[in-house]
Amino acid sequence: MKTAVKTVLYSVFLGLVIWSVDGLFYWRFGPPDSLTEALFPTEHPHRLYLRGLVLLSLVVYGWIMGALTMREERAAQELAQMTHRLELILGSAHEGIFGLDLAGRFTFVSSATASMLGYDVEEMLGWDSHTLIHHSYPDGEPYLRDDCAILNAHGSDEPPRETSEVLWRKDGEPVPVRYTARPIWDNGQCRGTVVVLRRVSQDEPSQEELERLRRLSRLILTWAGEGIFGIDLDGRITFANPAASVMLGYDTDELVGRRSHPLIQHTDQDGGPHREEQSLIYAAFKDNDVYHVSDEVFWRKGGESFPVEYTSTPLRENGDVVGAVVVFKDITERKNAERELRQTLEELARSNRELEQFAYVVSHDLQEPLRMVRSYVELLGKRYADRLDEDGREFVGYAIDGATRMQRMIEDLLRYSRVGSRGAEFVLTDLSDVVEEALSNLTAAIEEAGARIEHGDMPSLWVDRAQMVQLFQNLISNAIKFRAERTPEVTVAAHPRNGEWVFAVSDNGIGIAEEQRERIFAIFQRLHADDEYPGTGIGLAICKKIVERHGGSIWVESRPGEGSTFYFALPAEASAARVRR
Repeated sequence: MKTAVKTVLYSVFLGLVIWSVDGLFYWRFGPPDSLTEALFPTEHPHRLYLRGLVLLSLVVYGWIMGALTMREERAAQELAQMTHRLELILGSAHEGIFGLDLAGRFTFVSSATASMLGYDVEEMLGWDSHTLIHHSYPDGEPYLRDDCAILNAHGSDEPPRETSEVLWRKDGEPVPVRYTARPIWDNGQCRGTVVVLRRVSQDEPSQEELERLRRLSRLILTWAGEGIFGIDLDGRITFANPAASVMLGYDTDELVGRRSHPLIQHTDQDGGPHREEQSLIYAAFKDNDVYHVSDEVFWRKGGESFPVEYTSTPLRENGDVVGAVVVFKDITERKNAERELRQTLEELARSNRELEQFAYVVSHDLQEPLRMVRSYVELLGKRYADRLDEDGREFVGYAIDGATRMQRMIEDLLRYSRVGSRGAEFVLTDLSDVVEEALSNLTAAIEEAGARIEHGDMPSLWVDRAQMVQLFQNLISNAIKFRAERTPEVTVAAHPRNGEWVFAVSDNGIGIAEEQRERIFAIFQRLHADDEYPGTGIGLAICKKIVERHGGSIWVESRPGEGSTFYFALPAEASAARVRR
């Protein structure tokens, strides 16, 4: 039975008891002859009225007391429920939570807070929070109470903000945390502060660092030269940087909220419609993959297209793909430059072909009249030798020598022009065999000079075999020809270096002055008179052209009087499909 009903019944019962006791006294000591007349006096109704008033008063009092008791019980129940809920919240919350009164003492503490700080909950209740857990900075300097952001939250009208600081455990170890302190208001009065905190790792960025990164991100978006925009899963633009707006011809407000495909990617380069399901921008979030596109077009607000290169990257939040970020750039200038470069290369190739053809034709056509001139000069010298004086015979000799040198130069010029135009396909070749063949071709020169030749193991590379024989033959022949007054010693070696093979042909000859080292690779450049060291000055130019055709480089290191080393480097890896050019 409810408390209010019980209280009323008790009051009625008490009233009836008082009524009965008064009746008994009235019957015993008063005029009534019977007990009934004493309980319900008709001759003296005022006594009856007085008893009824007392009974009514007790009933009203009982009802009031019952109502008050029920209200207190209800309030107690609600308080118990709230207390239980608070205990459940404090016990199950993963983040730390504690409350303080106006003096800074703990009024409640969650289990997570106590565990984080190394205490039991009961140990913390009633203690001064600043003295217990917030007394020092990380460097050990005392933390003044007036500077304490937690205590300063009492009655503060400022909006709460997350603060990064260090609290102290029971064992004296620091605990880096981030917390928010909020004042507790009750009927317009501040009753204390509630603090919500979480532990952070040492490598987690601070709030200041996060804000710095946000500012940096905004600066990057604002000042980046490339266009950047984001899209959601519906393909609608969520943000766009100024560069994207300028390149697309829209204001940023005109872009945000609109679907990107019908706005900027609706048509292919050839004018045909670009179907949305083919868009690699959307494919980034559909396939959860990054797409790099180097040859496509976007469309400006004015209706003109421009070539672009873009990357579409899926955008994730909490592990879920929520859209994509597109970074693009206008490659119009690059396309124009590539087109001009192709035209230039085509013109250069055509010019080279014409030049090679010209050199071949001129050299071939010069051969016959030159042979005729030489033949008639030789005939003149033989037939009229007895009629010519010493000067005349000397002049005839000069003419024959000049014609002979000219013929050799024409033949060398033909060989030089054919390095690029008459080369063979590249095949995998053992260069040890190539060196042996070159030495075999030079047998007579080696024996005549008494030269000693040594060579180590050679690699196998994709090369034009005939040109490699010519390359080694020219370098070894020069090493023998430009010898000093000692027996020629020539060494051929090879070693790998950074994805290429470096070959070296070393000698103990006369050497080359430093200022002449670049000149010797030019066509028809000679450092010595023909009567000292015969030749046309085109052999090293041919070597240079052969090496460059194979994608390599050639150079020389030398000291006058001590010999020279000619180096050339060839790629270690070459395409088997590479053909002559």
